[in-house]
Amino acid sequence: MQRRLSPTGRGPRADSPQRTYRIPVRFTADELAAARHNARATGRPLARFMRERALGSAPRTLRLQAQHDVVHELSTIVRELSGAARDQAATAVTRAVTALRALLMDLTT
Repeated sequence: MQRRLSPTGRGPRADSPQRTYRIPVRFTADELAAARHNARATGRPLARFMRERALGSAPRTLRLQAQHDVVHELSTIVRELSGAARDQAATAVTRAVTALRALLMDLTT
């Protein structure tokens, strides 16, 4: 596949069919705000997000580096507390491990 420079100056792009058709769509202010929020959460421009959704794909939310770091640190804490819970029969440690595991599940799904 031959690559050529983008007319916007963003570097090389793959040869692909040019999109020539537009479909005007009307939104309420709340709907537009929700669409923009969802597009921003996936790291895509609104038009690309809407096109992908209309064609059946469900863009995933981006995981930011900060989120990755938090998940890593929480995983380390869970491992350490799990070891402590095995060594000691402390119910507080067990509850903390359970709560942290639930938090990790929420962050990673």
